[in-house]
Amino acid sequence: MLVVLLLIHLANAVGALGLPRTANEVLYHAIIIGSAALCLTRGLRRRASERRPWLVPAADMVLWSSADLGFSAAYGMGGSPPFPNFTDGIYLCSYADQFDPVVVEAFCAVTASAPTERATATRA
Repeated sequence: MLVVLLLIHLANAVGALGLPRTANEVLYHAIIIGSAALCLTRGLRRRASERRPWLVPAADMVLWSSADLGFSAAYGMGGSPPFPNFTDGIYLCSYADQFDPVVVEAFCAVTASAPTERATATRA
């Protein structure tokens, strides 16, 4: 379902569909909230030792989508918000999640398990 929404959103972004801007915003919010829900669900269904790499990005997406929804609700799509505004703090909080050491370690473990062509050629 999220893939279909993403394809519609992308097709509209390149001008193929001509949906109104409001529809594009609704699609965007549905995609980001749905992605957060999927990560959250996956994290809650994993063993305790495997939850954090799923729950931290889910929390990041929840914070980011909350800030986006708050911004859209308070200022509209073409509004001119004051600086700083209340959504700035929410966006900043979402950045802290991205540097969680367990998540970074899990990402490095996944990327290290599939050597690149260059690394393979260097070893030979």
